[in-house]
Amino acid sequence: MAKDKPLLTAEIGLIVSFDFLKHKVFYFALLLGPIGLALFWIFFSGMFKPVETGWYAIVLLVLWQPFVEELLFRGILQGQLIQQAWFAKSFAGISRANLVISLLFVAVHFFYHPPLWALVVLFPSLIFGWFRDRYRQIYPGVFLHSFYNGCFLLFSSFLF
Repeated sequence: MAKDKPLLTAEIGLIVSFDFLKHKVFYFALLLGPIGLALFWIFFSGMFKPVETGWYAIVLLVLWQPFVEELLFRGILQGQLIQQAWFAKSFAGISRANLVISLLFVAVHFFYHPPLWALVVLFPSLIFGWFRDRYRQIYPGVFLHSFYNGCFLLFSSFLF
């Protein structure tokens, strides 16, 4: 292996560092999840359907799904795109790689969510991607994604 070639774990954002926990922007992003969900719930409550909230839903939606989606979308795909000069360019802190992967993330959500709900995942996806670009790891996105999904499960279980 060439010395200048980064480790695969670094390329896909699996280097563990908790530096993002030192920055206020992470906590602001944590607050955005439940606030955005509450606003969406208020204005579009008819779109929501009850969600099973058993232990398997918690494991799937709060642990497994966020890790797998962040690893695939932000870790592997965004990690590869950001290495290309054109995709590394950004506007207002959002890289082209982040934008492309976020649009792909939305497109995949059309398969199992109502159209408006699928579109709404664009904003959180851009946040997860911003943290991926900024901290070169997927863990902030995994934590945020897990927290947002957990908030969704709480809303669903308390409001239905």
